[in-house]
Amino acid sequence: MGFPKIMGGIAVLGAVVRPEAAWAAGAAAAVSGGEAPDLFGAGVKMFAALLILMGGLLLALRLLKRLGLLQGALTGGPEVIRVLATRHLSPKSAVTVVEVGGRVLTLGVTGERIACLDKMPLSEFQQSRPPKEPEVEAEAGGGFSRRLKALAGASPFPGMKGSHDPKS
Repeated sequence: MGFPKIMGGIAVLGAVVRPEAAWAAGAAAAVSGGEAPDLFGAGVKMFAALLILMGGLLLALRLLKRLGLLQGALTGGPEVIRVLATRHLSPKSAVTVVEVGGRVLTLGVTGERIACLDKMPLSEFQQSRPPKEPEVEAEAGGGFSRRLKALAGASPFPGMKGSHDPKS
C-alpha cells in the first residue's frame, strides 16, 4: 500500500466519524492561507456590487428618458398620443388637450372618469390658436437685471407719497 492510499483511507474514516471536521478541513485546504473563507465579507461585497450595478442601470434608464432617447423605442415607433396642454380646475379635475392620430381631443379628467368634451382636426386646431408672441432673447448686458430694475423703480400706486417711484 502506498502513502496516498493510506491518507485517503484516513480521510474517509475521518469523514465518517466527524463529517463537519472533514468539511472544515477541505475548505481550509482550499484557501491558500490555510484559513476558512470569510463568507460574511464575501456576501457583503456581493451585495454592494449588486447595489452599484442596479443603481447604474437605473441611472442610465433615467438619463435615457430625460434625453428622450427611449421615446418610441419601447413602443416600436413614434409617439401616438401627445398631451398639448393641461389646465387643473381643482385638485382632482382637469381639462386636457391631446393630439391623437391627427385629431385634437379636449378631455375632462376627474378622479373617477374621463369624458371627451370636444373633437376637431389638427389643422383646424392650429388655425384657431392665436399666433405666438416672439420670445425676447436675453441681452448680453443682463436682460433680467435690467427688467428687474425697471420693475423695482415702478410704483404699484403712482402718485402716492412714500412710493419707491424715483420720479416723485
